[in-house]
Amino acid sequence: RRYWSGGIVFLIFGLFLAFCFYIWFSRISFSAFLLLTAIDVSKTYGHVYMVSWLGVILGACFGLWYSVTLFSIYALYQSSSNNPNLTVCGCSNGKVIFLIVFTTFSMYWISEVFKNVIYTTIAGVYGSLYFCVNNFPQAATVRLKPQGRTVLVPFFLSLIVSIINFLRHIFSVARHSALGMSTLSHTFLFCILSCLFALLDWAGSFLNQYAFGHIGLYGKAN
Repeated sequence: RRYWSGGIVFLIFGLFLAFCFYIWFSRISFSAFLLLTAIDVSKTYGHVYMVSWLGVILGACFGLWYSVTLFSIYALYQSSSNNPNLTVCGCSNGKVIFLIVFTTFSMYWISEVFKNVIYTTIAGVYGSLYFCVNNFPQAATVRLKPQGRTVLVPFFLSLIVSIINFLRHIFSVARHSALGMSTLSHTFLFCILSCLFALLDWAGSFLNQYAFGHIGLYGKAN
């Protein structure tokens, strides 16, 4: 009864949401138009759906492969007396850590490549519509050169973002570990590093969107 603080908080949130709805209401029609246009383009060029579903299937298979690989590393190289491969494979904790780090980094890199290639392919379609609305190409698709540095751009840019994400993950794990050991200074340091790499991740992803959009439109990196 008379829980005024909770009521005031919910009232503030309610007023804020009402204000957001008021300033966003005029944009609903434009958003609906963009959604209908995107659906029409996807229906006309069916390979947009094909590429999207192919990316979903590949991503799911790759996630399953990553999980099985981690389990296999623990089962095969764990330094334990119950491991039958202890004397055969040279099992050690260092080897387990190295393989987990390598596998996790590879997961970040390959998943970024999948995401960026799919984005580049679809961006070629919608970008052509945006810039050539009165002369839309009959076979709009990504125009990646089979040879040259353009093909390597998604791999290189994905590598940069993967390194940032990987270091961000390491600092996040270190921060939680330091928090569990009640070391305030280390926790504060890793928290700052995590925030810094989160900003770098946002900046890298933001710039990559324009870079891959440019490749999807013109088929070249410059």
